[in-house]
Amino acid sequence: MNHFSGASMNQLLQSIPFACGCGRQHSTAPMQIIRLGSRVLEGLPDTVRKLGMGKPLLVADSNTWPAAGNRCMQLLKDAGIDARLHMLPFERPEPDEAAVGSVVMAASRGADGIIAAGSGVISDICKVTSRAMKLPMITVAAAPSMDGYASSCASMLINGLKTSLYGTAPNAIFADTDILAHAPMRMLQAGLGDMITKY
Repeated sequence: MNHFSGASMNQLLQSIPFACGCGRQHSTAPMQIIRLGSRVLEGLPDTVRKLGMGKPLLVADSNTWPAAGNRCMQLLKDAGIDARLHMLPFERPEPDEAAVGSVVMAASRGADGIIAAGSGVISDICKVTSRAMKLPMITVAAAPSMDGYASSCASMLINGLKTSLYGTAPNAIFADTDILAHAPMRMLQAGLGDMITKY
């Protein structure tokens, strides 16, 4: 059953309450922009400006940098936006205290927004950081490996224990199909599995 069938995309994006099939009223996080399709990433600089970001911090890792981060930085620099890069300093980043701390320290040097170039781990780290620092956030999906890009919930490791925390849902999401289509097959399978488990 699709409980959201009565809600328009406008309602979902603007957090307008809607009647659910369960009998309750629900609303979503106040997300402003969703871009899905081929070459939509070209609109990143305009969205950065629309959200009032003058010095965004772009967060990536050694896998997501070549997949999406590099293109993000190139677009921002070409548009004259003073973006800085924070490469997570871990071979295989985990969504834990050390990763969040590294992003907080990088952002505390004058960043006025966060751009998460990645999938689940980077997205979750940036959601928690965005909430803690009260900064707007843009997510650039590097792979269709999970279904939580629009969620405010972050799956984090606290003292080694997997825990769900509330972060901040991104203000904008870019899901460029030219990027997503080049994700490794195991990432495509993971995303399919994530959606199937919801049913």
